[in-house]
Amino acid sequence: MSFPQKSALTMTAILVVVFGFYFALVLGPVAGTPAPARDFAFTALLILAGAVVVVLAAATHIVLAIVFRREVDAHDERDRLIDLRSTRVAAYILAAGVFGGIGLAMVQADGFWIAQALIAALVVAEIADGLTKLTLYRRGV
Repeated sequence: MSFPQKSALTMTAILVVVFGFYFALVLGPVAGTPAPARDFAFTALLILAGAVVVVLAAATHIVLAIVFRREVDAHDERDRLIDLRSTRVAAYILAAGVFGGIGLAMVQADGFWIAQALIAALVVAEIADGLTKLTLYRRGV
């Protein structure tokens, strides 16, 4: 397993776990509260989730870089091609999610739901990026 593959696996797992908890809380108990409290709660949870992702990503990549120090700078053409393909898939998903958010804004949905749609689009696009990388590395593309 190459270093970029380990990195993709780590980041995908972090995003799934952290934002799984985020959406479980926000779409569960937080969604039923009145608007001002709901907006404050989801904003605080989003900032907390972002901070947790940054800390976990930094810590796990430091550990990976220490443990696999010989592989850190070993990138080849295959790594670049896989990165380009996975980024393209993620861009399509992100664009579709943004259009969904724009659609919610056009029908004048509550700002809470527009924000959640846009956050979900970003998270799903990043998870798809990681899963696409892992799939392409497994296939040997």
